[in-house]
Amino acid sequence: MKKVKTVLWPRVDSDGNYPLKIRYYSDEEGRYKYKPIGIVVSAKKYFNSATGQVRASHEKHLELNKVIQERLINFSHDKNDNQSSFLVFLKKHYENLIELGNYGNAKKFMVLYNHIIKFQKGKDLKFSDFDLNFLKKFHAYLRNTVNSDNTIHIYLNKLKRSYYLARQQRFITGDNIWEFYKYKGTQVESKALTRDEFLLLRASKLSDSKYEKIRREALMLFFTNGMRIGDLLLLKWKNVHSDFIVYTMRKTKMSMRVSISEPLAHLLLVNIDYKFNSKDNLMPYYAQLHFIEEYSKKHKDEYVLDYLNNIEFKNEYDKYNKVQSLTASWNKVAKELGESLGISTKLCSHVMRHTYSSLLLFDGKANIKEVSQTLGHQNIAITNKYIKTLSNMELDNVTNDFYGKFRLPNQNYDYGKLDRLNDDIESSDNSSDGKIVDVAKDFGFKDIDGLGK
Repeated sequence: MKKVKTVLWPRVDSDGNYPLKIRYYSDEEGRYKYKPIGIVVSAKKYFNSATGQVRASHEKHLELNKVIQERLINFSHDKNDNQSSFLVFLKKHYENLIELGNYGNAKKFMVLYNHIIKFQKGKDLKFSDFDLNFLKKFHAYLRNTVNSDNTIHIYLNKLKRSYYLARQQRFITGDNIWEFYKYKGTQVESKALTRDEFLLLRASKLSDSKYEKIRREALMLFFTNGMRIGDLLLLKWKNVHSDFIVYTMRKTKMSMRVSISEPLAHLLLVNIDYKFNSKDNLMPYYAQLHFIEEYSKKHKDEYVLDYLNNIEFKNEYDKYNKVQSLTASWNKVAKELGESLGISTKLCSHVMRHTYSSLLLFDGKANIKEVSQTLGHQNIAITNKYIKTLSNMELDNVTNDFYGKFRLPNQNYDYGKLDRLNDDIESSDNSSDGKIVDVAKDFGFKDIDGLGK
């Protein structure tokens, strides 16, 4: 089949505009034919006949060119055997995932599909065109258009997965090109708040109601065993019982149980009514749990957080997209909150999940298996990734705590005295020898002059 392209029709329509049409060659009739695509431009100068696209001088060129690419792809699909098109195969795959309710995966394959369409510039991608040369060029395209190396890695993995599915169904045969193409993304460091940063977030009370709301919700993520923000947004009061929460993880469909600790009970109460944040309205822990239980019975069909209340969804996929949009907005405000508090780590919902796992492992003295179970990980290797890139300070604390267990009897120091020694040294001028000697004597050293010799 001869090349299919978009052309400008030389005659204006009844409104004085120039229609754009798809030109293709009909083997049956032995001539070129033209198919309208529903796009017009007001002047010939707005169309680039060499590229078949609307020029950048047109105010809607991005929108129109996207439509042109889609129409060319759809037309190519109609004119050719769909069994030979990788793009048709990929589109059917993500549509099937949507039908199965696997929206997260479907979204990634859909974005990959759109990237390939842009890369192909309106030309279909046949299974026969999916070779090593295409792979190298598409990888280069992703490096130039996608900022995150980790995101590129995800798209290439989805592309590889699609390729193997096509091979399983015998759409692609011959050598496996992925055996000849190795790629390795840069490891993305797992970020978590330090203990001091978390305590700062915990203790802060902010006058800005927007930031204060996000701060409390970030703490909810922590005290619900590192719950994902999407799961918290979808949590309803019917999931909240007398002293525990039961919910199904959106990502893995795993059933999770979270004990309502005293900090979480207080956060839930304040979420119900801010007056519970006042010291005058504090109640005993058992009374908090009773109040929460009674409230959940009366409001069981409402969401715990109010973002999704009173919103009607067309279907589950519509709800998924709304949650994704809210997640992005929430993380944007969380980042601003972290900056306002002087927290060096970029604060976001997933950082709270990493913070929970990190502090539980090292402050809570839990083992890796216990941490994995509370996070709802299906594979302990995933949990290992969470804690793989800890800061030097965290590792120093772990080893120092370990070595401290092997102190000799006379090495049980008075740490209050040690703190005073540090304070004295830091507050003194350069000639601090006198103070060091005084504090050293306080610890029982006699021959001060002989120290260090």
